[in-house]
Amino acid sequence: MKAGNKPKVEILLATFNGEKYIVEQLDSILNQTYKNIKITIHDDGSSDRTLEILRDYSKRYPEIINLIDDGISTGSALRNFEFLLKNSSEEYIMFADQDDVWLPNKIELTLNKMLEIESKYGKDTPLLVYTDVKVVDEDLNILSESLWDYTGIDGSKLKTLSKCLQATGIGHTIMINKKAKDISLPFPQNVIAHDNWVSLVVSAFGKIDYVNSATALYRQHKRNVSGVKKYTLDIKEKILEFQKELSRFKEDLRVIQNQARIFFEVYGNSLPDNLKEIILFYINVEKTNRFVRIFKVLKFGFLFHKSILRNLFKLFLRWFLL
Repeated sequence: MKAGNKPKVEILLATFNGEKYIVEQLDSILNQTYKNIKITIHDDGSSDRTLEILRDYSKRYPEIINLIDDGISTGSALRNFEFLLKNSSEEYIMFADQDDVWLPNKIELTLNKMLEIESKYGKDTPLLVYTDVKVVDEDLNILSESLWDYTGIDGSKLKTLSKCLQATGIGHTIMINKKAKDISLPFPQNVIAHDNWVSLVVSAFGKIDYVNSATALYRQHKRNVSGVKKYTLDIKEKILEFQKELSRFKEDLRVIQNQARIFFEVYGNSLPDNLKEIILFYINVEKTNRFVRIFKVLKFGFLFHKSILRNLFKLFLRWFLL
């Protein structure tokens, strides 16, 4: 592809009290191998030096950074990203978390996959691409070369509605096209997160694909409420996990089921019957006979771990005992 024909990629960066990490993230985006980018940023009322840092960067890189410096607080990361998405203008859009660090080829690899599936399905199809990431500690020391290995998840299986219903966490790596943006907005009340909502919508009405490479450093720290837990086969830890997970799963399920209800209210009339069946099963899973439940969990593909043993463990713990 000739340089002049390379499409511009817009990166949406929502910030709030991120002074500790924001410089590393901005530098990692500015140092990408793919150069035709636009970084659109909105701060949500930070009380630290975040906005000062952003203003400095926007002055240094006026041709790249678009800082929406309006003093408006949206009240949450979800609404801040929704605001940014509504104000985006490019054909290809990425979300950036303020505390991650992007590897140099993240945009290039993701865009290449996006253009590949776009050539197959067309620009009028909502499209989304996700990738793996490396898991790091607060100081960027590597905990795992792969989030998917770290959590025991099969990254190739996160493309369907049954997986996206469960908020499997592909969001912070994604690129979407404009059609995906248009069909996802506006965000209803009480959705879990911006990236999960977009993934859910595209899984129902478009196409999702992935890059089997780590493209960012996913930082784990005390303030990172969406952090991940390492997968283990240790028996003692499994017993403790067994005791905690059923309770945690029930609590999480209520939240995710509520989002599924919202999704069905918004899009239900437009869904094909097979997807309606999946969503209605998920919403009403506790009311379903246990053996029918297990059959449908397998039929609809709700399991997504690499290990057969772990899938059986989840099948029993989460779905049978529910």
